[in-house]
Amino acid sequence: EEVGKLESALGKLNDREYEVISRYYFSAAKSGKDETFANIAKELGISRERTRQIKERALTKLRLHTRK
Repeated sequence: EEVGKLESALGKLNDREYEVISRYYFSAAKSGKDETFANIAKELGISRERTRQIKERALTKLRLHTRK
């Protein structure tokens, strides 16, 4: 049930939010190396601060959707 809630919540994120969250939190599991805001920002063509803001907005959405 918890996995279903998380999958549903991830589906509520827009493409950029999903990209930032998945790379920031799950890249170490996939590639063995952590992603930094700087690396993610460079590849997305945005600032580190904007990347951090997107991450925070996405986490807020995830928290709201997993409480239901």
